[in-house]
Amino acid sequence: MNRTALLASALAAAALTGACGTAGTTTTMSNKAAAAPFLQRPPELLRATQPETPAPMSPGETMSPESPSPGMTESPGATPATPATPATPSTPGAVVPPVGPACKSLPSSGPGSLSDMAGKPVVTAAASSPTLTTFAAAVKRADLTETLNKAKDITVFIPSNEAFSKVPKDKLSQLLGDKQKLTKVLNYHVVEGRKTPDDLKQGTLQTIDGGELITKNENGEITVNDAKVTCGNITTANATVYIIDKVLQPE
Repeated sequence: MNRTALLASALAAAALTGACGTAGTTTTMSNKAAAAPFLQRPPELLRATQPETPAPMSPGETMSPESPSPGMTESPGATPATPATPATPSTPGAVVPPVGPACKSLPSSGPGSLSDMAGKPVVTAAASSPTLTTFAAAVKRADLTETLNKAKDITVFIPSNEAFSKVPKDKLSQLLGDKQKLTKVLNYHVVEGRKTPDDLKQGTLQTIDGGELITKNENGEITVNDAKVTCGNITTANATVYIIDKVLQPE
């Protein structure tokens, strides 16, 4: 190889080495230039760009649950509304059936029956009964029909037709002919309030004209003064009736 060729080879190798060195230097400087702005940032900015690390919890400390949204909390101690309890309907009082030996002789239906008398005022009910017509006639003669029929909640001790027949005819005629005396006798058979058999146990009742009746109820036998109840506790529209076997005489 001649000297010219060797010199050319040496120059080429030197050029190649210089180019590689220049490229490496240029790359290194470029990387340093790109990193320079980040490295030159203030410490406060560096801290701001880093994620915040939560502070460690104290021993025994627990995280509080999120507070509920407004309007979603219930008042302390609040209890749900209790539905109203329906009112219990009142129970009607027990109906006491009629008592007395003559009750079985009452008509089972039609005029004078228990169902018929229950729908009529007391004097009208008596007039419809085959055994109480004399009393109804005496009340009419004394002009007391309307008074007794319109009275509210009374008890009437009604002498049967047989009871009136026990009065001597002359005395009965005299009684029926004396309106004032007849009125007094009839009023003596009436007391205020509807009386049950239990109300007629040993005791005294005041009549509507101020008189007194002594009643007893022993072993199912009811007496009013010296008269016996043959059938009692009969319901009419405005009164309770006790049929008796004697006409009561006021003192």
